Amino acid sequence: MPFDVAGKKKSLLEKFGNWCPEVVTLIRKTPESMILRRDIYDRDMMYTWGAGRVTLLGDAAHPMQPNLGQGGCMAIEDCYQLIHELVQASESDSDVQISEEIVLALRRYANKRLWRVGLVFAASRFASKMLASYKPYIEFKTGPLAHLLTQQITHPAIPVFRAFLQICLPKFLAWITAGHGLCLKRERNQCKVQDRKQP
Repeated sequence: MPFDVAGKKKSLLEKFGNWCPEVVTLIRKTPESMILRRDIYDRDMMYTWGAGRVTLLGDAAHPMQPNLGQGGCMAIEDCYQLIHELVQASESDSDVQISEEIVLALRRYANKRLWRVGLVFAASRFASKMLASYKPYIEFKTGPLAHLLTQQITHPAIPVFRAFLQICLPKFLAWITAGHGLCLKRERNQCKVQDRKQP
């Protein structure tokens, strides 16, 4: 549904007027002059993050829309994995020169991150498309059912999608919040509060 700049509040109420009361109240109480439209653009994720001894991380490699709030989180996970690979490269006893070991470490870092980042990136983009095309009711604009324009008939996909989300979303969010640390759990030192040095 296009955003009517002249009647911003009306446009928002048409789209979100049947959401929970808190959303409707927030829209109604916000002055029209304070309602702003900010378009969000992104680009496709890169699948090659580096060359030689140069690599990318965070938004430079995989810019994400803010729908899931995971852009910064993925960048932190990238840093963690990158440091882990570089530490392993520095401790390596192989006969490979250190510069070659660093190149291999950077490739391992990217390869280990691609799958997880790719899934979160796809989920974020999917959430954006769902929000942009959200239509809770069937619209009969012309034809023999045009008289139903005043009726609000729930789109049949809404209950199906809601059930899918109730089953899958908690598991997906648990996987996201568990962090990339699951892959490194056996390899990192565990810190405990009782290990803290007293002043």
